[in-house]
Amino acid sequence: MCILQALVGAGNETTTKSFSAMLVDLATHPTEWEALKADPDRAALVVEESLRLSTPSQGLFRVAKVDAEVGGVPIPAGSKIFLAYTAANRDPAKFPEPNAFIPDRENVRDHMAFGGGVHFCIGAPLSRLESVIALEKIVERWNTIEVTNAQGDPAEWPLRYEPSFVLRGLESLHLRITC
Repeated sequence: MCILQALVGAGNETTTKSFSAMLVDLATHPTEWEALKADPDRAALVVEESLRLSTPSQGLFRVAKVDAEVGGVPIPAGSKIFLAYTAANRDPAKFPEPNAFIPDRENVRDHMAFGGGVHFCIGAPLSRLESVIALEKIVERWNTIEVTNAQGDPAEWPLRYEPSFVLRGLESLHLRITC
């Protein structure tokens, strides 16, 4: 039962966090919002780029099984390490202009938002599908999107994030939309 609870919790929490981040990405990049409105088939590209840019699960803790070296830094076997997916997703050698929201990147799906190898997220296909379908429905119904504060005024920047080392998510998100 514990594994099932972890899967349900992890899948819900990360998808919710990534989806709210994606709405912020679109609200703060009106050109991308308009491109998506004009071509809803771009939803999958927008989802992937938002996952890369706003990785909800920042990484995982691990223990090195063998002596290794990364970037000239020795890592002895038994060392506790944190694999930072979010850092890999902003590697300028892999993603030119790593801090920019560019859904048309050639390698838009090459991010580490869902981990990799044996630790690849079992729920990745479901999360992607949920996000794409929801985004397609939103873009079909909403004309405009704007981030606001709780009173409906323009948002105060930067937005506030929950205090978590591993999960990245907004404390709250207020939007003004027109239909």
